[in-house]
Amino acid sequence: MAKEYSYGLAPYSIMNGYFYVLLNKTSEESFFNFFKGKIETDETIKQCAQREFFEETGIKVDTKDFEKYYYQKSPRKNIGIFLVDWSKYQHLPFKFQEKEIWSATWILLKDIETSKNQQEIINSIELDFKPRKHQLRNLYI
Repeated sequence: MAKEYSYGLAPYSIMNGYFYVLLNKTSEESFFNFFKGKIETDETIKQCAQREFFEETGIKVDTKDFEKYYYQKSPRKNIGIFLVDWSKYQHLPFKFQEKEIWSATWILLKDIETSKNQQEIINSIELDFKPRKHQLRNLYI
């Protein structure tokens, strides 16, 4: 079985001093997932992430707004995710792809329970934002 390569986006928002990430579920029983999908021939990883997010949400995010990149290798699938500050896009309505997205929600970073294939990325994002927690909370006191 050939290894899969999937790329996508993790929109984030800072609300009341806390870091939230927009994730989705493909079914009621599934773990939370990033908006991602398989790379196509002659597509860059940024193009793949942009296309997959657009297909699943109806919103085209400019690749210039892609921030830090996270990558996780696993035996079956390698996953690459770009963070995107959602403040620029928050006014746009979502049009979730019904056949792929069962639900989507903003989740506190520390509360995310996802598959092993994506947990390393969540842990890395949390480590990157830990030093900013105190600074962010002070903005709202």
